This record gives sequence, C-alpha cells and structure tokens, in this order.
Amino acid sequence: MLKAARLPAHVLIAGILVAATTHLAGWTAGGLPGWAAQAALVLMGTLIGTRFGGMGWRDLRQSLTAGLAIVTVTTGLAALVALPASYLSGLPLLDVLLGFSPGGLETMIILSAALGADPSFVAAAHLFRLSVLAVVLTLYATNVARRAAGKSDGQC
Repeated sequence: MLKAARLPAHVLIAGILVAATTHLAGWTAGGLPGWAAQAALVLMGTLIGTRFGGMGWRDLRQSLTAGLAIVTVTTGLAALVALPASYLSGLPLLDVLLGFSPGGLETMIILSAALGADPSFVAAAHLFRLSVLAVVLTLYATNVARRAAGKSDGQC
C-alpha cells in the first residue's frame, strides 16, 4: 500500500507504522535489547563506511568540507525555525530541533532516543518532511518536463 502510494522509504515507514500501532495499542512493550541495538548501529556504520571506498584524501577533504558547510547551514536554519516553533507550540526545544534538523529518518529517531527526546514526534516530523518533499519534487519535475516538452521542436 505504501509502495503503491509512492512514498519514500516505504519499507522503513511500514515497519515504523507497525511498531507504532502495536505499541500504542498496548499489544507490545519494550524495545530492542542493548546488544541488538549496538549490533545494528555497528552494521549501519560499516555500510556507511563502505561508501568511502576508493576515495583519495583529496576527495575526502573536499567532501568533508562541502558536507560540513551544508550541515552548518541547514542546522542553523532548523534552529532558527525551531526556536519560535517550540515557543509557540509549547513543545520541548530538543524535540522540535531534532524534528526540524537535517538527517535520515532512522538516524534522527536513534539520535532522539539517545538524547532523551520524543522519538515519535521526531519520526512524525521527518515523515511529514519526506512526504512534503516527495510531493514538491514531483510537482517540480512535472513542471520542468512540461516546459521542456513545450520548448522542444520535436528534433533530437
């Protein structure tokens, strides 16, 4: 159903929905044992590390510089928006900041749990962000394709 709706990360979202439903309904309680959570984090770190295979120091430095610049700008923007949003909503600043911060869904959920924030709120905020992003990108790509088709004279 989520795949048919073309949601991003549909497999991950399905797992989150099942876990949230069973926890909220009181059918299950608790979480992963510590050893399993640590094993999952080591596995994720290893998989992320493999993406850097074959990179030289120069490439790594350039990527690190660009990555730090992007993280600084987007985190600054998230903080600028999170401060008034937290004040106006009455929600804890940490929850709102993590909900607005850039990052992958699963990473932000783990980070929120580790920092004592509400993982459910952070997950909901990021799912909303991903859904809006999917809609906006689809509309933008459709608009670009229509403009390109209108400007084309039919020749290659």
